[in-house]
Amino acid sequence: MNDNLIFIGGLRDYKPTNEVSSWNFKTKIFQKLPSMNQSRFWHCVVLLNDNIYAIGGLALDEELTSVEMYSVSNGWKEIKNMITPRRHAGAIVLNAKIYVIGGYNGSYLKSVECYDPTTNCWTQCADTNEARDLCGATVHNGQIFVVGGFNGVRCSSTVERYDPQRDVWTKIWSLSIGMKCVNCISFDNQLWVIGGHDGGKCINNVSVYDGSNDKWLAKKSMPVAGYYYCFSALQN
Repeated sequence: MNDNLIFIGGLRDYKPTNEVSSWNFKTKIFQKLPSMNQSRFWHCVVLLNDNIYAIGGLALDEELTSVEMYSVSNGWKEIKNMITPRRHAGAIVLNAKIYVIGGYNGSYLKSVECYDPTTNCWTQCADTNEARDLCGATVHNGQIFVVGGFNGVRCSSTVERYDPQRDVWTKIWSLSIGMKCVNCISFDNQLWVIGGHDGGKCINNVSVYDGSNDKWLAKKSMPVAGYYYCFSALQN
Protein backbone atom coordinates (compact mmCIF):
# COMPACT_ATOMS: atom_id res chain seq x y z
CA MET A 1 0.00 0.00 0.00
CA ASN A 2 1.62 3.29 -1.16
CA ASP A 3 5.08 1.66 -1.43
CA ASN A 4 4.70 0.14 2.04
CA LEU A 5 4.59 -3.45 3.23
CA ILE A 6 2.09 -3.54 6.12
CA PHE A 7 2.31 -5.97 9.06
CA ILE A 8 -1.02 -6.40 10.88
CA GLY A 9 -1.62 -8.23 14.16
CA GLY A 10 -0.32 -11.76 14.76
CA LEU A 11 1.34 -13.21 17.86
CA ARG A 12 3.84 -11.50 20.14
CA ASP A 13 5.23 -13.50 23.07
CA TYR A 14 2.56 -16.13 22.34
CA LYS A 15 -0.27 -13.62 22.77
CA PRO A 16 -2.43 -12.07 20.03
CA THR A 17 -1.58 -8.45 19.27
CA ASN A 18 -3.36 -5.53 17.62
CA GLU A 19 -0.11 -3.83 16.62
CA VAL A 20 0.37 -2.57 13.07
CA SER A 21 3.58 -1.39 11.41
CA SER A 22 4.86 -0.65 7.93
CA TRP A 23 8.14 -1.01 6.04
CA ASN A 24 8.79 1.38 3.17
CA PHE A 25 10.34 -0.07 0.03
CA LYS A 26 12.07 3.22 -0.86
CA THR A 27 13.35 4.46 2.52
CA LYS A 28 13.85 0.96 4.05
CA ILE A 29 12.38 2.33 7.31
CA PHE A 30 9.91 0.70 9.70
CA GLN A 31 7.28 2.80 11.43
CA LYS A 32 4.34 2.14 13.72
CA LEU A 33 0.79 2.71 12.49
CA PRO A 34 -2.44 2.98 14.51
CA SER A 35 -3.33 -0.30 16.23
CA MET A 36 -6.44 -2.32 15.43
CA ASN A 37 -9.33 -2.28 17.90
CA GLN A 38 -9.16 -6.10 18.22
CA SER A 39 -6.06 -8.20 18.81
CA ARG A 40 -6.09 -11.08 16.33
CA PHE A 41 -3.95 -13.70 14.61
CA TRP A 42 -4.56 -16.21 11.79
CA HIS A 43 -6.80 -13.55 10.26
CA CYS A 44 -7.20 -12.52 6.61
CA VAL A 45 -6.01 -9.21 5.19
CA VAL A 46 -6.97 -7.65 1.85
CA LEU A 47 -6.61 -4.26 0.18
CA LEU A 48 -9.63 -2.72 -1.54
CA ASN A 49 -10.07 0.87 -2.75
CA ASP A 50 -6.97 1.99 -0.77
CA ASN A 51 -8.48 0.59 2.44
CA ILE A 52 -7.04 -2.36 4.38
CA TYR A 53 -9.45 -4.94 5.80
CA ALA A 54 -8.51 -7.24 8.69
CA ILE A 55 -11.01 -10.11 8.75
CA GLY A 56 -11.84 -12.70 11.40
CA GLY A 57 -8.98 -14.67 12.90
CA LEU A 58 -8.40 -15.87 16.43
CA ALA A 59 -8.36 -13.98 19.73
CA LEU A 60 -6.93 -16.33 22.37
CA ASP A 61 -9.24 -19.34 21.94
CA GLU A 62 -12.19 -17.70 20.15
CA GLU A 63 -12.70 -17.48 16.39
CA LEU A 64 -13.85 -14.02 15.35
CA THR A 65 -16.54 -12.63 13.08
CA SER A 66 -15.29 -9.08 13.55
CA VAL A 67 -13.90 -7.07 10.64
CA GLU A 68 -11.96 -3.80 10.73
CA MET A 69 -11.15 -1.34 7.96
CA TYR A 70 -8.10 0.94 7.91
CA SER A 71 -7.73 4.16 5.94
CA VAL A 72 -4.87 6.64 6.12
CA SER A 73 -7.25 9.47 7.01
CA ASN A 74 -9.44 7.71 9.61
CA GLY A 75 -7.37 4.87 11.05
CA TRP A 76 -9.15 1.66 12.04
CA LYS A 77 -12.92 1.35 12.36
CA GLU A 78 -15.14 -1.67 12.82
CA ILE A 79 -17.51 -2.57 9.99
CA LYS A 80 -20.18 -5.23 9.57
CA ASN A 81 -19.28 -8.60 11.09
CA MET A 82 -18.97 -11.70 8.94
CA ILE A 83 -21.78 -14.25 9.05
CA THR A 84 -19.50 -17.10 10.19
CA PRO A 85 -16.61 -16.90 12.67
CA ARG A 86 -13.44 -18.29 11.12
CA ARG A 87 -9.66 -18.42 11.19
CA HIS A 88 -7.18 -19.82 8.63
CA ALA A 89 -9.49 -18.69 5.79
CA GLY A 90 -8.57 -17.54 2.31
CA ALA A 91 -9.55 -14.02 1.25
CA ILE A 92 -9.40 -12.21 -2.08
CA VAL A 93 -10.83 -9.14 -3.84
CA LEU A 94 -12.81 -9.51 -7.06
CA ASN A 95 -15.10 -7.01 -8.79
CA ALA A 96 -14.75 -4.53 -5.89
CA LYS A 97 -15.99 -7.12 -3.37
CA ILE A 98 -14.23 -9.24 -0.75
CA TYR A 99 -14.64 -13.02 -0.76
CA VAL A 100 -13.70 -15.09 2.33
CA ILE A 101 -13.31 -18.83 1.78
CA GLY A 102 -13.19 -21.79 4.13
CA GLY A 103 -11.19 -21.81 7.34
CA TYR A 104 -11.86 -23.33 10.74
CA ASN A 105 -14.10 -22.61 13.75
CA GLY A 106 -14.24 -25.95 15.55
CA SER A 107 -15.04 -27.64 12.24
CA TYR A 108 -13.46 -27.41 8.81
CA LEU A 109 -15.45 -25.04 6.62
CA LYS A 110 -16.77 -25.13 3.07
CA SER A 111 -18.67 -21.88 3.52
CA VAL A 112 -17.92 -18.78 1.43
CA GLU A 113 -19.18 -15.25 2.01
CA CYS A 114 -18.90 -11.98 0.14
CA TYR A 115 -18.64 -8.40 1.44
CA ASP A 116 -19.90 -5.41 -0.55
CA PRO A 117 -18.41 -2.14 0.80
CA THR A 118 -21.12 -0.07 -0.89
CA THR A 119 -23.80 -1.70 1.29
CA ASN A 120 -21.64 -2.78 4.24
CA CYS A 121 -23.24 -6.23 4.04
CA TRP A 122 -22.00 -9.84 3.92
CA THR A 123 -23.88 -12.38 1.81
CA GLN A 124 -23.55 -16.16 1.62
CA CYS A 125 -22.15 -17.66 -1.59
CA ALA A 126 -22.08 -21.25 -2.82
CA ASP A 127 -19.98 -23.59 -0.67
CA THR A 128 -16.75 -25.04 -2.01
CA ASN A 129 -16.93 -28.74 -2.89
CA GLU A 130 -14.38 -29.57 -0.20
CA ALA A 131 -13.70 -28.09 3.25
CA ARG A 132 -10.48 -26.05 3.17
CA ASP A 133 -8.47 -24.83 6.14
CA LEU A 134 -5.18 -22.99 5.40
CA CYS A 135 -5.76 -23.05 1.65
CA GLY A 136 -4.22 -20.79 -0.97
CA ALA A 137 -6.55 -18.37 -2.80
CA THR A 138 -6.16 -15.89 -5.63
CA VAL A 139 -7.95 -14.27 -8.57
CA HIS A 140 -6.91 -15.38 -12.05
CA ASN A 141 -8.61 -14.47 -15.35
CA GLY A 142 -11.67 -13.09 -13.57
CA GLN A 143 -12.30 -16.17 -11.44
CA ILE A 144 -11.33 -17.28 -7.93
CA PHE A 145 -8.99 -20.24 -7.46
CA VAL A 146 -8.48 -22.09 -4.17
CA VAL A 147 -5.65 -24.59 -3.77
CA GLY A 148 -4.98 -27.33 -1.24
CA GLY A 149 -5.61 -26.82 2.47
CA PHE A 150 -6.48 -29.24 5.23
CA ASN A 151 -9.93 -30.87 4.93
CA GLY A 152 -10.13 -32.42 8.38
CA VAL A 153 -8.64 -35.74 7.28
CA ARG A 154 -5.58 -34.93 5.19
CA CYS A 155 -3.83 -32.18 3.26
CA SER A 156 -5.73 -31.77 0.02
CA SER A 157 -4.31 -31.84 -3.50
CA THR A 158 -7.54 -30.60 -5.08
CA VAL A 159 -8.03 -27.24 -6.76
CA GLU A 160 -11.34 -25.44 -7.26
CA ARG A 161 -12.35 -22.56 -9.51
CA TYR A 162 -15.24 -20.17 -8.73
CA ASP A 163 -17.34 -18.39 -11.34
CA PRO A 164 -18.86 -15.32 -9.59
CA GLN A 165 -21.45 -14.83 -12.32
CA ARG A 166 -22.90 -18.34 -11.90
CA ASP A 167 -22.03 -18.73 -8.19
CA VAL A 168 -20.56 -22.17 -8.95
CA TRP A 169 -17.40 -23.95 -7.76
CA THR A 170 -15.77 -26.46 -10.13
CA LYS A 171 -12.93 -28.85 -9.36
CA ILE A 172 -10.06 -28.70 -11.85
CA TRP A 173 -6.81 -30.64 -12.28
CA SER A 174 -5.34 -31.63 -8.89
CA LEU A 175 -1.82 -30.93 -7.66
CA SER A 176 0.70 -33.77 -7.55
CA ILE A 177 0.70 -33.77 -3.73
CA GLY A 178 -1.62 -32.59 -0.97
CA MET A 179 -0.54 -29.47 0.90
CA LYS A 180 -1.68 -26.76 3.30
CA CYS A 181 -0.27 -23.31 4.10
CA VAL A 182 0.39 -23.02 0.39
CA ASN A 183 0.48 -19.77 -1.53
CA CYS A 184 -1.41 -19.32 -4.77
CA ILE A 185 -0.82 -16.20 -6.86
CA SER A 186 -1.59 -14.91 -10.35
CA PHE A 187 1.60 -13.56 -11.90
CA ASP A 188 2.63 -12.85 -15.48
CA ASN A 189 -0.79 -14.10 -16.65
CA GLN A 190 -0.15 -17.48 -15.04
CA LEU A 191 -1.41 -19.22 -11.91
CA TRP A 192 1.44 -20.14 -9.54
CA VAL A 193 1.51 -22.40 -6.46
CA ILE A 194 4.48 -21.92 -4.14
CA GLY A 195 5.75 -23.82 -1.07
CA GLY A 196 3.52 -25.12 1.70
CA HIS A 197 3.36 -28.08 4.07
CA ASP A 198 2.38 -31.63 3.18
CA GLY A 199 1.34 -32.64 6.71
CA GLY A 200 4.78 -33.97 7.59
CA LYS A 201 7.24 -31.31 6.43
CA CYS A 202 7.61 -28.00 4.67
CA ILE A 203 8.04 -28.32 0.92
CA ASN A 204 9.73 -26.21 -1.76
CA ASN A 205 7.64 -27.18 -4.79
CA VAL A 206 6.68 -24.56 -7.37
CA SER A 207 4.02 -25.31 -10.00
CA VAL A 208 2.27 -23.34 -12.74
CA TYR A 209 -1.23 -24.12 -14.03
CA ASP A 210 -1.50 -24.67 -17.79
CA GLY A 211 -5.14 -23.83 -18.55
CA SER A 212 -4.86 -24.88 -22.20
CA ASN A 213 -4.09 -28.47 -21.17
CA ASP A 214 -5.77 -28.34 -17.74
CA LYS A 215 -2.72 -29.56 -15.83
CA TRP A 216 0.08 -28.36 -13.54
CA LEU A 217 3.67 -27.96 -14.73
CA ALA A 218 6.58 -28.25 -12.30
CA LYS A 219 9.00 -25.31 -12.13
CA LYS A 220 12.37 -24.88 -10.43
CA SER A 221 11.95 -25.50 -6.70
CA MET A 222 12.43 -22.82 -4.05
CA PRO A 223 15.94 -22.90 -2.55
CA VAL A 224 14.47 -23.16 0.96
CA ALA A 225 11.34 -25.17 1.85
CA GLY A 226 8.72 -23.22 3.79
CA TYR A 227 5.11 -22.32 4.36
CA TYR A 228 5.29 -19.09 2.31
CA TYR A 229 1.71 -18.43 3.36
CA CYS A 230 1.99 -14.67 2.78
CA PHE A 231 3.23 -13.69 -0.66
CA SER A 232 3.04 -10.65 -2.90
CA ALA A 233 4.12 -9.93 -6.46
CA LEU A 234 5.15 -6.40 -7.39
CA GLN A 235 4.38 -5.57 -10.99
CA ASN A 236 5.10 -2.23 -12.68
